This record gives sequence, structure tokens and C-alpha cells, in this order.
Amino acid sequence: MNNKRNVIISLILVLGILTAFITGCAGSGTGDKDTVSKPKKTVVKKEEKPQDDNNTDNKDSEKKEEAKKETENANLVLTMSGDEKREVNIFFSNFCEAFMSDYSKDDRDNYFLISFAFIHNMLNRSGGIEFGSERMGVSAEAVNKTLDKYFGVSVPLESAAPEYGHEWTYEDGMFWTPAASGESYDYFAVVTDMRDMGDGTYKALYDVYYAGYDALTDEYYSYTTEKAESECEYMYSATAVVKPKEYEGKQTYELISVKQN
Repeated sequence: MNNKRNVIISLILVLGILTAFITGCAGSGTGDKDTVSKPKKTVVKKEEKPQDDNNTDNKDSEKKEEAKKETENANLVLTMSGDEKREVNIFFSNFCEAFMSDYSKDDRDNYFLISFAFIHNMLNRSGGIEFGSERMGVSAEAVNKTLDKYFGVSVPLESAAPEYGHEWTYEDGMFWTPAASGESYDYFAVVTDMRDMGDGTYKALYDVYYAGYDALTDEYYSYTTEKAESECEYMYSATAVVKPKEYEGKQTYELISVKQN
């Protein structure tokens, strides 16, 4: 009897232990259901792209190109010496004193080219000029030598008629036109801006002034804008494109185009 009782008590204790064990396991799952644990942030390491050498070279080339353009586009007049300014003023004065304010190498007018050569040789006493009672002339040799120097062109040995005014008639190596008098050629240029265009040419801006009848002397070619404005009459401004060249062993420029602004 006692043995049965002991067995029953033992069974009861085992059942109690099992019940407690099962209950404990059921309550230990995800914990408090009102609290949601944050998932750990997965850090994905960004893959570093290998450096593109070509891209770096392109950027360096672009920077060099920009620097080159800044240098080319700098106003060269600002760094010119007094003698250099005088030389460019003389060069462009050759055109304004001969009334050459509009010219294009691609669309040139032979009449105005011959007129330029005549006036230039007359003012500079370069020879080849003749005056008669009713006409005045310039040799074709002098014309084409002058045009080669300043424009890099020549004119055919034939008469040249303008849209208005007197024509240049060609006869036996001379260009002739009716005599005229009373003209004033006392104009000079002051270059204010000159820039390297990066294609072998330079663009120049200059102002033209009138010194007064028979008043122009060499000193005017050294005038600054301020001095010219205070002493002379402003006439107009012009934009020219030139290219450097060597002529008879000396550095100079060749006019490609000029246009009155």
C-alpha cells in the first residue's frame, strides 16, 4: 500500500515538473510583443571605382586649354612697352590716314587698294608718284609692292573703276586718276585692345583721331587715349584682324580685315 502511494506521489511530482518546463518554454519566444527590436543596419561598403586615367588626362587638357585661352585673350596692349605701342599705332595709322576703314581680304576692291597705295607712297615719299596738270599717278610696281607688304595681295594691271568717283586708269605701267587737291591726311590711330585669337591671328581695336590740317607729326603715334581725347578730334573706332609676318627681314603684320565700328 505504501509502495503504491509512493509511486503515485512520484508520478505527480514528475507531471508537475514537466508542466513547469513546458510553460517556461512557451513564454521565452520573442519576449515582450509590444517591443519590436530594430534590425541591425546592414552596412554595404561602397565599391570604389578605379581611377580613370583617361578622364584625368581630359580634365588636365581642359584646364590647360582654358589657361591657354585666358592667356591668348589677354589684352596685349596692357603689357606692351612704349615703343611697342608706338609701332602698332603706326601700323594701323597707315590705314586710317589713307581712308581705309572697311576692308576684307576675301572681298576686296581694287580701286580702294590702288588709292591706298597712292596715298601711302605719297605721304611716305616712297617713290613711284607722279603729278601732272590734270592727273596724278602711281606706278604699278609701287602699288603692288605696297599691297604685298600690308595686305599680302596684288592688283591686276588694268583699270579699276569704283562705284562712285574717278577711276584709276592703267597705262604703260602707271595707274592714273584726275588730279585733286585739298585733302587732309592727318589722321592717326591709338590701339586700345589687341588679343591673340589662338589661330595665328590677332584682333585689334583702335580709335582714330584727327590731328588738324597739316598738323600730324611723329609724336602723335605715341599718344595715349587720354592725351588724344584732350588734344584731338575723335573720328571713329575700328576693329581689325591681322596676322604677324616677316617682310624684308622685319617683323610686321598683314591686314586681313578692318571694319569701322
